Amino acid sequence: MGIWLLSACSYIQNQHQLFEQRKLSAAHCNQRYQYCKQTCDESEKLCLAKSDARAAVHFARYQHQQNVKGQIVMEEVQAFRDPLACRKATCDCDQDKMMCQQAYRGSIYKRLQYAMQLN
Repeated sequence: MGIWLLSACSYIQNQHQLFEQRKLSAAHCNQRYQYCKQTCDESEKLCLAKSDARAAVHFARYQHQQNVKGQIVMEEVQAFRDPLACRKATCDCDQDKMMCQQAYRGSIYKRLQYAMQLN
């Protein structure tokens, strides 16, 4: 009877650890999902337009600082544009979240499909 009691306690402890790990993994996947929703634009053209607008704002700030200092403006607008801003392979945040959850479970299920073509 003592061995049965010890194994039952061990089982409960393992189940509690699994529950805690799943809770942490779910929180991590949700955090990544929220970040994806904030940063990912569905349209590459829209993403490029936003990136150009941010670059223009940063360039204007730099240009103003240089003028206040009385120095020459040496940089161009493109120097303030992040070239990797719109290079995320997919913008399917729901799919990314599902893959994250599957990765924490230990197996990732895939299905073959045609790749999207960006024009």
